[in-house]
Amino acid sequence: MSVVAVVVLWSLRRLTLDSAMVVLAATMLVQLIWAYHACRITGLAPGRARRNLVRPLATYGFAQIAALTPAAVNAQLDQLVLSQTVPAADLGRYAIAVSLTLVPIPLVSAIGYVAFPRLAAQRTADETTLRVQRLAVLGSAGLTAAMVVPLALVAYWMVPFVFGPEYRGAVPLLWILTPGSVFLACGGVVSDVLRGRNRPAVVAWSQGLAAVFTVVLLIALLPLVGVYGAAIASTISYGIALAVMLRYLWRLPGGGSDDSQAQPHFASSIRESRRVMRVSRRAAIKVTDFACRTLGRHRVLRAGRLVLYRARLDVPNDLTTNGEKNLQRWVAGLSVGGTKLHVVDVGANVGKWSESMISAMYQEGRLDDLHLDVFEPSAHTFALLSRRVRIRQANLHRTALSDRTGSSILHVTGLGAGTNSLHAPAVRAAATSSEKVDIATLDDFANRVGLEEIALLKIDTEGHDIAVLHGAEKLFADHRILVVQFEYNHRWVLSRSFLRDAFAASASGLPAG
Repeated sequence: MSVVAVVVLWSLRRLTLDSAMVVLAATMLVQLIWAYHACRITGLAPGRARRNLVRPLATYGFAQIAALTPAAVNAQLDQLVLSQTVPAADLGRYAIAVSLTLVPIPLVSAIGYVAFPRLAAQRTADETTLRVQRLAVLGSAGLTAAMVVPLALVAYWMVPFVFGPEYRGAVPLLWILTPGSVFLACGGVVSDVLRGRNRPAVVAWSQGLAAVFTVVLLIALLPLVGVYGAAIASTISYGIALAVMLRYLWRLPGGGSDDSQAQPHFASSIRESRRVMRVSRRAAIKVTDFACRTLGRHRVLRAGRLVLYRARLDVPNDLTTNGEKNLQRWVAGLSVGGTKLHVVDVGANVGKWSESMISAMYQEGRLDDLHLDVFEPSAHTFALLSRRVRIRQANLHRTALSDRTGSSILHVTGLGAGTNSLHAPAVRAAATSSEKVDIATLDDFANRVGLEEIALLKIDTEGHDIAVLHGAEKLFADHRILVVQFEYNHRWVLSRSFLRDAFAASASGLPAG
């Protein structure tokens, strides 16, 4: 139904992200209604709740979900890394190739959905078990190959015809990912078979090991062959996961297994979950040590830092989605047209936030009412800022704001970087240079230029934000600052400042957030 709806929308030239999401939601709702109706016919619904089954079912379900998590991570790891390392055009071509190679997955997954409950319902492994395993593995591999190989053969003509000639670069990527598609689809079915035979730990550490190989191969191949390296890394990692799971599956007892104990399947699931953590940890240590010896510790450290930053959401902000753009529009409508609106941007970097503020005022028809003071202390970054923000309503100042007046040392992590700070980084090697900069307080600046009121004070000074707030004590005490926006992240620790300091400051007249 989803495919038909998408094709119809495409033919009518109405296919957009919004319409595709509506189609997806509608088809999922239809599936839910259909499934419930089937359950009622077979007597599985509505059923009665049994409290004594909550704990064992929760334990069993947790083990199954834990087994699937590494696979989900590994399936998205390549595009996650590419989103931070390659141009958007290359990522788009790669996404097209991945999407086409995933076409067989929904159909092939049905094999696993059937095999899993049949195997899970058996107490002992017999000839029927082995036959189901063979049919599931060979059937999934054959069905996937039958679908994806012809697709790869016609891709050279089909991709430019459907997506446009600019996407012809996706064809070689699709060819590289074709065997990976077979490995991925077959691996998904094998994981269902293993989980059905109460081996979720095998699935988890196999996919976890594959994820580690994906990271190592991406580090090694991306600098050499670019986006093609991601396709190679994904194909190899999918193959590794499948090989490990198959090896363990064929070694399972055929005439009987430890599942024949009096305990039900879910009784040993928690032990399996604990074992997978131990095995995965040992495997990750060995692979990491191997990567350090072959690729160098510096590259492995950079990859680990990328994963760490992404996990704690320390990634480039998008003003249109993180709320800053909405705040700017709201502030732009605070007063009536013809009234001066003073905005201060502290820690402007190259001027992206200031440019967005100018755009918000322009959209409100109040650009002439804007009075924007922009502060950026770094010499190189200030030069970039000067070329980007060049309207008469903006006054640029190569000065850092703080809680005192004088000079200080700016630690530069990179030319034009958004992480340059008055506080030394935790890792000294992260700062490539330093420069002496002038510092001042916002109170002194406001007195000097005769600034009566600030509608919006934006602060992004990489951990120095609380000092900027303390440098504006008189303005806050006189209620001359209406709205404050400051950044709070792990870099506050470098300045020995914490969010509670901002709340404590609110007791003395400073804002709490």
